[in-house]
Amino acid sequence: GAFAAMAQTDFKKLVAYSSISHMGYVVLGMALWAGSSSQTPVFGMTSGEWGMNGAMYQMIGHGVSSAGMFLCVGIIYDRAHHRNLDNFRGLLEPMPLYSGISFILFFAALGLPGLCGFVGEAMVIFGTWNFEPAGYPLAGKICALLSALTVVITAAYILWTLQRVYMGT
Repeated sequence: GAFAAMAQTDFKKLVAYSSISHMGYVVLGMALWAGSSSQTPVFGMTSGEWGMNGAMYQMIGHGVSSAGMFLCVGIIYDRAHHRNLDNFRGLLEPMPLYSGISFILFFAALGLPGLCGFVGEAMVIFGTWNFEPAGYPLAGKICALLSALTVVITAAYILWTLQRVYMGT
């Protein structure tokens, strides 16, 4: 989902693929819940409990940030009558309040610490790191590294989108 979002030039499709990417954390957290009945607790919770709690936080945070991002796309479409990211440049200057709200929503979707997306992603990654299925001792660590890589890819396409739409002339 993150790679598909990065390839988009349509603003609405980018937000949609971003949503698909974020739901990967929810699926991973729920999968941890299903496969961790015999795990030893870390900080008072098993990896499945870390994953399921992270999935719930991720769903709540995603509901706020994704709906807000779709609202931002709708506002721009209402004014410009197109959603092509390459045709937007410098919306920060004529629309500073809108741009500030957009930045906060996009940073929340990015998983910036202190905003709604961070807690869910961090809990799922931590639970995945501590997950050790029988016969595959490194599977949890590999999945945790891949999900952490998704955070980096998400940061790349969100920052690139903010640069293309709100910065420049």
